[in-house]
Amino acid sequence: MDRFPSRAAFSHLQLGAVKFRNCGESVDVRRKHGEIECKTAQPAVVPQLTEGVALASLLAFHRRTSASTNSRTRHDFYGDRERAPDPPNLLGAGHEDIARRIFGGKISGQDVLMRHTLFGFYSRLLTEDANKKWAEDLANCRRVPIAAYLDTKSGPLSSLGASGALRKCYACIDSDLVQGEIPGWRVLHQLPFLSHCVEHSQHLVSICPSCSHAFERGADFRLPIDPCRHCGYAQYPVRTPELCRGQLLLGRLCSRVFSGLVPDLEPSRWVDWVNATNAEFVNAEIAVASVEGHLIELWDVSSIAELSSVLGYTLPGDFVGQELGLAMSSRIWLSRLLVFSAACSLMNKNPTSGNAASEELSEVNGRFELLARLAAASAIPQGVIDRLIAGDAVSAVVGARMVTIGRLRRFLRSLPREISSLLQKTGKNGRQQRRADSPLKETKHDELLAVSRQALLDAKAVNANLTRTEAAKLFPSRYRWLTRHDSEWLAAELPSLLPSSGGVQGWFSYFDNEKERRQAYQNVVLEFLRHKPGAGRSEVYKEQRRAMTWLLQNERAWCDLHVPFQAKSQSRFEWYRGAEPLVLPEPVLKSRYRDDDERTALSKTAVLRMRALNPHLLRSELVRACSSSINWLRHRDPEWLEEHLPPTVRDPKRK
Repeated sequence: MDRFPSRAAFSHLQLGAVKFRNCGESVDVRRKHGEIECKTAQPAVVPQLTEGVALASLLAFHRRTSASTNSRTRHDFYGDRERAPDPPNLLGAGHEDIARRIFGGKISGQDVLMRHTLFGFYSRLLTEDANKKWAEDLANCRRVPIAAYLDTKSGPLSSLGASGALRKCYACIDSDLVQGEIPGWRVLHQLPFLSHCVEHSQHLVSICPSCSHAFERGADFRLPIDPCRHCGYAQYPVRTPELCRGQLLLGRLCSRVFSGLVPDLEPSRWVDWVNATNAEFVNAEIAVASVEGHLIELWDVSSIAELSSVLGYTLPGDFVGQELGLAMSSRIWLSRLLVFSAACSLMNKNPTSGNAASEELSEVNGRFELLARLAAASAIPQGVIDRLIAGDAVSAVVGARMVTIGRLRRFLRSLPREISSLLQKTGKNGRQQRRADSPLKETKHDELLAVSRQALLDAKAVNANLTRTEAAKLFPSRYRWLTRHDSEWLAAELPSLLPSSGGVQGWFSYFDNEKERRQAYQNVVLEFLRHKPGAGRSEVYKEQRRAMTWLLQNERAWCDLHVPFQAKSQSRFEWYRGAEPLVLPEPVLKSRYRDDDERTALSKTAVLRMRALNPHLLRSELVRACSSSINWLRHRDPEWLEEHLPPTVRDPKRK
């Protein structure tokens, strides 16, 4: 049975009488012998787009009502451009042409850009200068790499980068049909780290379940209501994903960011917000620890490192510390969203709720009530639930002959994810509280402390040069207990030894925590650079491979600061045939830069030095000698480039 009885009535082959408005005109689309009959005036009719509907919907509707080809549709939108933007144009290239040619100038190109493209989301997280430059490039349809403005190392910027298919929500389609609107592709549905619809919390769909083909990749000009063009499949079962609180908070925050309701995330105001947040938690260390712990709780993960696999992005291991320490680049935006959502939730300043603490408490109480009802429906006594909440093991509950093991296990497996997580968490807290209240705990701890310390001292008495690796092999359980409960005494009696020379290949040392590992690896790299101050990153990586591998994954900002890339030397100038010799300046360009401003400054320096040392070079020769710098400056600062390049003069000696 079709879950959406009205969907077929709005398909592109069976359109009912629906009217759209644009610039005072109307179109009447009626069903006639299975074909579309359109009565409209030129220019082409466009629907009244609501905020948040992507431009792909506008292109699809325009092509359908005007019965145009793909090339003609692009011409209607962008004019006689040699290189028109490729559909679905999620970033809004050529928005000025769309505002002028399609909307008749009644709305500005900036409105099109901010309301119907992904630029309206990402621009809220960039600086004003970067937004202005990016908008100018999009208006002129310049194919500048997105990496020039945003970080793309961590993951794709839209769902097209991963699956190649636009995503849709069937609940949104139903809502549009009820309101008498043509369903359109939503901008927020194309954000890669959101797997659910922000408005309906439904799973986003991009692949046909019947034939496994994408419903739409942007080039077919189809609407979300259309069936699969490969197999004609038009139904889809309801799928409500199990969402954690972190996903819900992130989705609501993205919706507010797209609407421009969260100005604190802008780089110009981020510093003030971070300072206020650190002051709220007394100092930065407490703030980082609190936010990291709350993120782990919100996203239901065991550590911060697991967030990267959940979101599909490679986040730094200490991104919370970098964000709250103002050490993270403004180009990396996802970590800023995560820290902001967690901190606001923690400080009861969640923008989606006026009283987050009371709502959270009522939500927990509601889950306990639901657990009691589910237990009663499964014939599980309330005493069993009380013992599980108190921290008793399943075997202890079954041993008391309160319920059979099979019935209890089936009941626990049938619980929803959020109820099961709540039961496990409360049970763990109950066990910890009972151990803390136990009078035997302190006595047992003192006994283990004395036995473990004596084992290590006896081993040191026999072998004065005992290392941590040897101690871990001699008495693994005692050594493991000392690392967990008496790490300070262990560090004083048996400190970690770093290699005096050479790399760390083949060297192993047990680190108690990430802080100790970070300090050890940084000391190794700094010691190597002290002996070889001119070494570049490739040489340091070759000699200290293990330390550099870990630091590049977890402390890239520190590596960029202390282990810079060497400047590239330019040695291939066999093409030069001038009478005067070519003088090469000292190389200043690098293989990797801290940010775009550094690359722009070094590119200008390279051009000025080359021209100062070789004033006889023609414009074409200078462009070839400094090709990489000039190609970058053509996109970043063309006015400066035109001012400092020599004029175009034809050489009379050359034909």
